Amino acid sequence: MRIFKEYGGTKELTVNVEQGPLSFAVPVSDFPEEFVLGAGNSIILINWNSDINEKNPEHVVLASEKFPQGNRWGYGNVDLQGRLWIATTNDYPLAYLHNYGILFSLNNKLVLEQKLQNLCSITGGFVWDRPMEENKRRSPPFKFYYADTPRKEVVVYDFATRNGGLPKNRKELFSFKLHDTDDHPGRIAIDSRGWLWVPLIGGHKVIEFDPVRRMPDRVIDIPAAKVGACTFGGAYLDILYVSTIGYEYRESHQHRPPGDEGGHIYAIHNLGVTGRPTEPYLMILTALPENVRRAREHWAQLNGMIIPRMKTKSTKSKRSGGEGSSNS
Repeated sequence: MRIFKEYGGTKELTVNVEQGPLSFAVPVSDFPEEFVLGAGNSIILINWNSDINEKNPEHVVLASEKFPQGNRWGYGNVDLQGRLWIATTNDYPLAYLHNYGILFSLNNKLVLEQKLQNLCSITGGFVWDRPMEENKRRSPPFKFYYADTPRKEVVVYDFATRNGGLPKNRKELFSFKLHDTDDHPGRIAIDSRGWLWVPLIGGHKVIEFDPVRRMPDRVIDIPAAKVGACTFGGAYLDILYVSTIGYEYRESHQHRPPGDEGGHIYAIHNLGVTGRPTEPYLMILTALPENVRRAREHWAQLNGMIIPRMKTKSTKSKRSGGEGSSNS
């Protein structure tokens, strides 16, 4: 499995990772050569100088989970507090309409927690929108948009950022079943206005969606039936990258309809909108386990860098009994 980096529009750089089926990759805050990946049922940390091609880089396992049969990590994204959220997916066709899906979060201290259960087994993407009145003391809750692929709908949750975050009050935002279409929403993206960009698996297109009016706006045709994911990129975040699904990644000699270009990534320019920067995963340095500390020191030596060691300070407190019991 490979991770691709588009480099200035002129070439691609890749890293090959052999730890299992890859599902997501997110950057790490303050460490530009580190990435957190979903690999099978493990969440791993790799060190990759993304200016070069690399094969099977060194890695550290941050978390691992025992899943129901067929489940593995699916989509992953980082919230505005730097916490990683991951939904599972299931590769067994018979599990398609069952509720084996689970939403987890990996907090800044590398603690893995279940947040939602009994989701559909095949998960799409999810994004957050900031509340309209952020600076008020009692601002509205964040919105958590989730593509429920098997049910053919995009739903919205209220999302409280405090106490580890928790999506609540699920509501249907848009149902494709009610609009006489057999399309399934894939991994959605959000732009700087808070509008959604929804790829349609089976629909040959991407829909620009206004969540306030709950209505589609522009429709972008894609020369592939299975349009899987959207994300914004480019130097100014003004390019919409759209990935499509090929026809032989699971079954050899799978039938490809005439003219279908599935398996390619498309770059859509001149949309007149920009995306939001990718949030990096934030790990609290004082909470890192020893194996991650050692790996970072080793990688720093390989890259000719110096990682400052954390200095600990012992303090006395009648109330707490010393360092480590206060909130971070």
